[in-house]
Amino acid sequence: MNPTPKTNARALAAPDAIADDVTESLEKGKAADWKNRVFLRLTQVSGSVPAYEKDPERNITGTWQQDFKSAGSGDLATSLHGQGPELVTMG
Repeated sequence: MNPTPKTNARALAAPDAIADDVTESLEKGKAADWKNRVFLRLTQVSGSVPAYEKDPERNITGTWQQDFKSAGSGDLATSLHGQGPELVTMG
């Protein structure tokens, strides 16, 4: 059994908890606006993604941003809440 998900559960769930906490008291339109602004901010990719060998950190971040941007074009809330499980399955 891989202990990583259990060990990192709190960190992986934190973005979902923050989003839920911020949006639960907002009306539906304002909550959607907040989620869209977060999505736009998270997916701002500056320049091209470098090769992993050249800049591992930027490669991982840039690749995640591009993948998240593609996934988020549908249901943003589902994409945001899917990040924790996605990170676990990547490892």
